[in-house]
Amino acid sequence: MIPNSIYQQLYPESLINRLVWQGNSKLLFETGISMMPSPVRLITKSRVFKDIVRQVGGALKVSEDMVIAAFKRTVPQPALIGFLNIAQSLRTCG
Repeated sequence: MIPNSIYQQLYPESLINRLVWQGNSKLLFETGISMMPSPVRLITKSRVFKDIVRQVGGALKVSEDMVIAAFKRTVPQPALIGFLNIAQSLRTCG
């Protein structure tokens, strides 16, 4: 398992703290990551977060739709189905 400190080196706190999580986007992100099997949780977190950062660009505003799209692009189908079911109940818009 990769230590959390490596994740923080890849995505420094300065970037993480500058993001503006809109609606329940951060809750969706954290819930989705917590649903992943522990052996792949950190790599999934890294991949999903990388996709989110790519989507936000310079705007730094993270929408619920961006989080869901990032999971759809990076998470295998069996795990994705469970996340999408829960995501629908957590969304505040759409």
